[in-house]
Amino acid sequence: MQAVISKRDEGILSALDLGTSKVTALIARLSGDDGRIEILAHGTSPNRGFKQGVVIDIEETVPPINKAIEDAQVLSSINLGSVYTNITGSHIRSLSSEGIASTRNNEVVDENVERAMETARAIKLTDGYEVLHNLPKSYSIDEQTGIKNPIGMAGCRLCVNAHLIIAPSDAIRNLKKCIRRCGLEVENVSLSSIASSQAVLSDDERDLGVCLLDIGSGTTDIIVYHCGQVMHTAVIPIAGDHVSHDIATVLRTPLNKAEEIKLKYGCASVQQVGQEETIEVPGVANRPATRHQRLSLAQIMEPRYAELFALVNQELRRHKLNHLVVTGYVLTGGSARLDGLASLAESALQAPVRIGTPQDNNIEGIVDVVRGPMYATGVGLLQLAREQMLERDRKQGFAGRRGNPFAHGWRRLERWLSSR
Repeated sequence: MQAVISKRDEGILSALDLGTSKVTALIARLSGDDGRIEILAHGTSPNRGFKQGVVIDIEETVPPINKAIEDAQVLSSINLGSVYTNITGSHIRSLSSEGIASTRNNEVVDENVERAMETARAIKLTDGYEVLHNLPKSYSIDEQTGIKNPIGMAGCRLCVNAHLIIAPSDAIRNLKKCIRRCGLEVENVSLSSIASSQAVLSDDERDLGVCLLDIGSGTTDIIVYHCGQVMHTAVIPIAGDHVSHDIATVLRTPLNKAEEIKLKYGCASVQQVGQEETIEVPGVANRPATRHQRLSLAQIMEPRYAELFALVNQELRRHKLNHLVVTGYVLTGGSARLDGLASLAESALQAPVRIGTPQDNNIEGIVDVVRGPMYATGVGLLQLAREQMLERDRKQGFAGRRGNPFAHGWRRLERWLSSR
């Protein structure tokens, strides 16, 4: 029987990506003193207990979590005690808030920033909601505005403009209940798009301005960065499952076959499909298979993805954020790997688009397995777990010495890392 390894002593990191269509577990280890992540194992399992990111059946959700975790534990010979996990869904909301703190000795220190962030989150929320993330957008000191990092600056009055992400308490409790029924504790719950952005966005993109679209099965998560900070988050309840349902309805084929057809033959751009190509489509309830032009499949898929990108455009225009997306859009998630999707997005969004995959040079191990966009959230959760583990060690005197590249600036990350 495997013994539970202390994550603190052995540097073990674990992530559980709870998606609408599948559950993915990743187990990794901190390798060396420079914060490298060695991915040891992964496990996946289909999930039928979610709808658009929300638990709708605990009994259907627990078995796939168990399966994914057990597969990863067997491959790594590690028995986990806790995991980092994610949440998404159209029930997730965001709002802006301001916090204020006075300084002592006319200089801003960590405690002042923490106090300002605390006052920013101390607002009256809709009944049943709680703060999931409290993210600083910008700071001002006395009359000076647009400050990115106020630590060490002179001034008497610190003000922070914060972006709060709130979620229903019941939704968070249901996630934790499913995981605890598998014998695991939850170390942290992060919004899916925040985790994904950790894995696929570059520092330059965050600084200049970028919009990440995490296109999953049930939802599409939007997150906008500018000047290195999160400016906006939103969740659109349209994603890959809607496309599969359209295919199943129009071509009269079972939903699971429609998903297979979408992944194998699908193209989001009609212009990229030749008229001579044909595909075989299985029938429903033992009805004979039929042949269709691949062009017909693209004609089903393109309007749904065009609708999605129109809603993204509408969301950014409503909040006057389009001008912040300087470098363009990054598409990631399990539904981002379709042929023609990037070109359709470029046309619809009128901006550069790339497909985002985990890019951290400090990741090693079974990297070939997790390089696809469908692993962005899981790898991002590992990166968030790494930062928190390094900070815990720093506080205990094991890290944070001069030359540690991860010690500097952790407090800013810690403030928005799903503190509850």
